[in-house]
Amino acid sequence: MIQGFPVLSSLGDFFHRREERNKVAMAIARLMSKLDMEEMAFDEGLKESRRDARTRHVSIGMWLIPASDETPFEDIDFSRSIPCVTCDLRRHGIGVLIYERLKETRFIAAIADLEDSWRFFRVSIRHQSQRPGGWYHLGLNVDGIAEPSTWQLNRLQHRISNR
Repeated sequence: MIQGFPVLSSLGDFFHRREERNKVAMAIARLMSKLDMEEMAFDEGLKESRRDARTRHVSIGMWLIPASDETPFEDIDFSRSIPCVTCDLRRHGIGVLIYERLKETRFIAAIADLEDSWRFFRVSIRHQSQRPGGWYHLGLNVDGIAEPSTWQLNRLQHRISNR
């Protein structure tokens, strides 16, 4: 904001906070951009912007951790995570394929990118549609970014390694 006056800058940031939805959209756009860069040929040329809003049909392994509204975030048990796979990504939502019908409506989505760094999002189910073969297609609305504690990350890593 105002570079020379740190106090005024922090006051200005207080009154003009970035909207949570914009943070979420940018985090997912970065993930999609990394995937686009991986598939882009060397001599394909340059674009004005690498980020756009079109849907990408991408398969990435991910984990859904049940997170009800009544449970405080620090008490969410990451060892209860459910494996699934993305079928499409867009800036404000994730399409997921999963083999069981879920009763919960709110989750923490844990997605690893190509460098195996994890990104965590607060998500809610918009729809749960049955697919052939016993699969379900979930439409997840991304509500915000989640920042798990070290204890929660350890529980998730333990769950993944003992699957």
